[in-house]
Amino acid sequence: MQAQEQITVKTPSSIKTRLDAIGLDAEGNVVINEFKSSATAPLTPNQKIAFPEIFDRGGTVVGRGKGIFSGGYTIPAGTDVKIIRPNK
Repeated sequence: MQAQEQITVKTPSSIKTRLDAIGLDAEGNVVINEFKSSATAPLTPNQKIAFPEIFDRGGTVVGRGKGIFSGGYTIPAGTDVKIIRPNK
């Protein structure tokens, strides 16, 4: 999987958030992972708004980006943000 870390995206309603990891799976679909350091670590206020909006409406990479996820890259609607937490 092609993946990059720490990519800033903006939603259609102009909420900005930084993604821990974004990549493409074997079929070319965008995959986004958010890593939390504990089982109870909360999402930031912007993440609480941005993650559902990315799923509903998509988003755009802002700034320089990295690799294929350069500034202006479009994240399609329907892309889920998977929250990954350590096992208990």
